[in-house]
Amino acid sequence: MELPLERHPLVSGLTTDQIEILRRSLEPVAWPAGHVVFRNGDPGSSLYLVTQGRASVHLRHQDGDIRLVTFAAGAVFGELALLDRGPRSAPVTADEDLRGFGLSEALFSELCRSRSRSGDQAFDRARTGIERADPLRQLDDPAAGNLTVPESLTEKRAAFSGSR
Repeated sequence: MELPLERHPLVSGLTTDQIEILRRSLEPVAWPAGHVVFRNGDPGSSLYLVTQGRASVHLRHQDGDIRLVTFAAGAVFGELALLDRGPRSAPVTADEDLRGFGLSEALFSELCRSRSRSGDQAFDRARTGIERADPLRQLDDPAAGNLTVPESLTEKRAAFSGSR
């Protein structure tokens, strides 16, 4: 059963009008089971809201393939590359037929700018939800040094919002 956009955790707190503004910026996406949505090092051009199915992050390790996290309906993935404007940090593969919505980097940035200019606190909460959606932000980033995940998130959020 597919999760309607209105029930996706990302949009909690948004008004019906705000959800419709977001919906107009989203592109429906679907991948069959086994499809690689993106690979480590790919350019980050979109984030994805999962509405049906499952996808997982796998890392190859000397002892074999390690599943780090699985995204199911209600999850957001791919946002890190939009926030830090870097390449994808890990591959994501559809475990089952996967459906959802994609939001391009350009439209994500424009929505953030337009909502911030209007003082739209509900949209800012949704943006913060995107920023917090992926707990695996620093898995294979040697440039992160000794930062903890929360410290790194704070820096990325500041850099993204221009307050750095």
